Amino acid sequence: TRRLAEAEPYVPSAPAHIAGTYWFLQMHLNHLAGDYATALRCSDHALAAFARVEFHLGVVAIQRELARWSMLRGDSAEARGRTRALFDSWQQQGLYPIRDLIETYVIAAEDAYLCNELEPALDYLQRAQAAAQQMQDDELVLVSTLMMLECEAIMKGNAGKVPAQIEAFQQLVTTTFPVQLLDIETRRLVRTHQGHACWPLVEYVGLDFPNTVEEYAKYALIPFVRAYVARGRDLAEINTLLDEATAYCAAKDMRLRQLQLLAFTAWQQLQLHGLSHAIGSLTQACDLARATGYVRVLLDIPALGPLLAKDGTSLAPGVGTVAPEESALGLSLSEQRILELLAADLTYRAIAQELGISINTVRFHIRNLYGKLSTHRRTSAVMRARELGILTPDRKE
Repeated sequence: TRRLAEAEPYVPSAPAHIAGTYWFLQMHLNHLAGDYATALRCSDHALAAFARVEFHLGVVAIQRELARWSMLRGDSAEARGRTRALFDSWQQQGLYPIRDLIETYVIAAEDAYLCNELEPALDYLQRAQAAAQQMQDDELVLVSTLMMLECEAIMKGNAGKVPAQIEAFQQLVTTTFPVQLLDIETRRLVRTHQGHACWPLVEYVGLDFPNTVEEYAKYALIPFVRAYVARGRDLAEINTLLDEATAYCAAKDMRLRQLQLLAFTAWQQLQLHGLSHAIGSLTQACDLARATGYVRVLLDIPALGPLLAKDGTSLAPGVGTVAPEESALGLSLSEQRILELLAADLTYRAIAQELGISINTVRFHIRNLYGKLSTHRRTSAVMRARELGILTPDRKE
């Protein structure tokens, strides 16, 4: 920062590529300081300088970062406006693909995916994959291919339940994108009811609890918390982390990160205390999902299905609540609660008293529950529910 301050008087007379680099650094420093408005002004100076000398790599790098920041702020419209303008300009000039451009395609795809716009996401990923193959960039081929497979699985209504293999993942994370790959894989595992397999991957990458408040802003926090909640053990130990990180992201206007943390909090509360305690966090998450458009943050957590179905909650026009695959086997609120009480080894009479219903009504719900879980016994139903991620793993295990 001191060196940049010393250089500022010389910037007006400096060559355009040097002036652009100066403003590019100032853009990042102001963004890190939380001054987004000043960061945008610096980006305008940098873009103008790089455009004068046709430094296309610099222009792409700036627009890529601005699109990423727009997503983080929950402004999908701004993010897609920047990426589309960049792609159109690049195509009109007939330029060859570069790594930064491919990364921008991936960012655009992630934005579309989170908005549950899977066809545009797939289109961006196909472009990213083709460009990465042309450049023989194996790492970006891998990232784009994994995201393509996930989009295709959801579009086809395929659960995509490819077993998690720690050995295969260990080979993947030798790339320069270990956290991004971890995010993609843990999200897939949770969506396909294999959340228990997330934690070994987090341990392999070496993620741990943040040591400082500033680490709440890091991308790695999301796959770490997702895997921790999916593990289903010692959940109360992350109460402080969830509260502080959510408040930090709200204060920094990082609405995408805030939405993700609220969704994880609802999931955590559901496992710790049941449906009634999770409603508050989920309501906030739904409001934020509607405001940002990033509805897949919630749809990719099947355990939240019964809560999203409560009172016909709709995330966005045309989205509805959740698809059958994403709604924890379509369990009703009553069935979900009864399943929790069965796992707690309560008798039919005790369940009836707990819920204020008759024993015959309990029997009716249990018959439906057993049918959905393809079993006829309590032990098998509970075991099957845990395998699917509908219930937290047994604390005694």
